[in-house]
Amino acid sequence: MAADSEKVAALLDAKNYAEAEKLLKRGIRELPNDRALHNLAFRLYKATKRPKIALKTAQRLIDLEPDHWKGYARASRCLDDLGSTQAAIAILEKGLKQQPKNRRLTKIAFRLCSKLKHRKAFQYQLKLAFLCPKKIKLQTQTILNLIHMGKTKKAKKLLKKAISSSPACNQLIELEKKMNHYMSTNQERFSPKQMPPSICIAGNCQIQAISEWLEESFPFSQIKCLEPYHLIEHQSTIDNWLEDVKSADMIFMIPVKEGFNGFRFGSEKASKECHQESLFISYPSFHFEAFYPLFGYVKTKAGATLRGKDLQHSDHLYGDYHDFLAMQLSQETDGRIEKFFHAIYLTEKDHYKGSTVIHNVAVNSFLQFSKRYPNYADILQDNLEAGTGHTFNHPGNQFLQKMYLKIWTKALKCDAAYYIPYTKDPLNQLQLPIPSFVTRSLTSTHFQHPWEASGQIEARTSLQDYVPQIKTSINLYKTNPSIFDHNASHPKLTIARNFINEMLK
Repeated sequence: MAADSEKVAALLDAKNYAEAEKLLKRGIRELPNDRALHNLAFRLYKATKRPKIALKTAQRLIDLEPDHWKGYARASRCLDDLGSTQAAIAILEKGLKQQPKNRRLTKIAFRLCSKLKHRKAFQYQLKLAFLCPKKIKLQTQTILNLIHMGKTKKAKKLLKKAISSSPACNQLIELEKKMNHYMSTNQERFSPKQMPPSICIAGNCQIQAISEWLEESFPFSQIKCLEPYHLIEHQSTIDNWLEDVKSADMIFMIPVKEGFNGFRFGSEKASKECHQESLFISYPSFHFEAFYPLFGYVKTKAGATLRGKDLQHSDHLYGDYHDFLAMQLSQETDGRIEKFFHAIYLTEKDHYKGSTVIHNVAVNSFLQFSKRYPNYADILQDNLEAGTGHTFNHPGNQFLQKMYLKIWTKALKCDAAYYIPYTKDPLNQLQLPIPSFVTRSLTSTHFQHPWEASGQIEARTSLQDYVPQIKTSINLYKTNPSIFDHNASHPKLTIARNFINEMLK
């Protein structure tokens, strides 16, 4: 009958189904127990879209060879096509009792159970993962599922087997590093369900940095970020985030007053939404003007912040920020401007002791930061240079590193040995000038400082570079006098006037 089987197979390949069926019927009458013929018959009935007859053929295959996987697989396929997925799963389970380690049957069972969202879906996924250690995508997904179910021991066992099968797989090696960190830091303790803790974050433009650090530090946690405060337009955005807060295990939030921007929102309200076991952590909004005493924002006539995009066709240099020294100089006589530039170059000489005006601004800013965030004041007190930042409200990596280490060890009470340093610097889009007359005022022995002032702080910007920038900005404000007019009472202008007068003494 082998020759007839080959002929039938050739006819099926040629899609000559009528002739193939004639030969099959004759052959099965002569050899009713021939498995090869029944397999060809199944192929015929599937190709000609006769699922019910195909199902009977698959069931006949099971009867003929109950310990072979193919009949169960084919029967389940037919039942699923007929809309009887539950029955298809049942017949697969029957086959798996005969062949408990069969990969094909396990894979089909996993697919069908997942389709029905059956409670046994993960059971088959896990079994398949142990049977197929080289299927990297399956391994990683199953391991992550186990971790999120709180089954870390089983996850580690599966990962160990996967790595032994694929020792050079970077994806598995990285997953092992994350799992070791997760277990070494006992992150399950933050969740009452002994699973990866869920995290909610709220803040301003600095939210990107802390969310990236938390993603690395809590690699298996689900993190929900509120839009940066200044970008929130609708109460529903806040309400949705507050719903997430109710079930979160950890909430990180830059403090904000109740009724912020007219919304039903604030730090106090958010803290009250937390469940009893959750951890609510306030982290600093970096605002430190010691290095930028003469820079700030300006307002339009309507009282809105004048954005850099509104000046993009001018020679404005600093995006949303403005140099109030240049703005005040634009109101001075040419003679005073010339005298000022002559005096400013003298600040690079050895005899220069620093500016009292600039030092006072720095001290006030330091004291304000210390009052708002006493738990983080030592970052600046021990190393003022950490407060350099890129602007007065965009911290650099040096400050972020120290802040996150304090959060890790003090607020979260985690071992410093397992701290993952934050290496990115996402807020480095614009760097405002820091000339030497500023840095020397912060370290001069002529003043008493509330911070450690050992050594010198290097200027970011030489006067050779900064003076031309001042002159460009002077022209901008002379060309656009309304900017000064709408900000004539700005306190930074008072500081600029005092600094100019100090330099011209």
